[in-house]
Amino acid sequence: MARRSEHNREELRNLIVCSAQKLIAERGLDSLSARAIAGDIGYTVGTLYQHFDDMSDILLNVHARTLTMLGAALAGCKTDADPRMMLHSYADCYIDFIRKNTNAWEALFSFRRQQGFVNPDWYIQHISDLTLQITDCFERLNIQNPDIDPKQAAQLTWASVHSVCCLEQSGRLGLMLDDSLETVAHKLIDIHINAYVSSAAR
Repeated sequence: MARRSEHNREELRNLIVCSAQKLIAERGLDSLSARAIAGDIGYTVGTLYQHFDDMSDILLNVHARTLTMLGAALAGCKTDADPRMMLHSYADCYIDFIRKNTNAWEALFSFRRQQGFVNPDWYIQHISDLTLQITDCFERLNIQNPDIDPKQAAQLTWASVHSVCCLEQSGRLGLMLDDSLETVAHKLIDIHINAYVSSAAR
């Protein structure tokens, strides 16, 4: 590790976020603390708060990186000219990402921010970007109805698949359903596609 004097402000911010990201991946969110990060990078706890407002600020930056990783994973999915099949491919990629990055994914959705906390615009954009590829699939279904919103269809599909992934990670999916996570996710996608297509005929 470089000596403290060799780190400028941006390098030190990156060092702190990288350490938090690594500790979460290795031990989970519950084990993360300012003291653990400081010990890992060889700085004092006070140094962390000279560069970030609080632990929530550090975690926000960690979560942004997790979202970027997830976006890259979805972008790397097996492509298919059929938008229906592409939606199924995204589901497979999402499930695979969760299994390979379980602690980071759980931290992303289990961390509770303080009441009144407002997410910065750059973080909201990270969230929005994730649904763009799914929205594109619904747009390519070419439903000629101005009252049908492909973005909303994408958001609902994402929420449904995400919900069953949460149930699976908590060990509760098997208590409610007999099928595997993959089977349930693909059935949900078919339900949303069929609802989207049929709504155009109303």
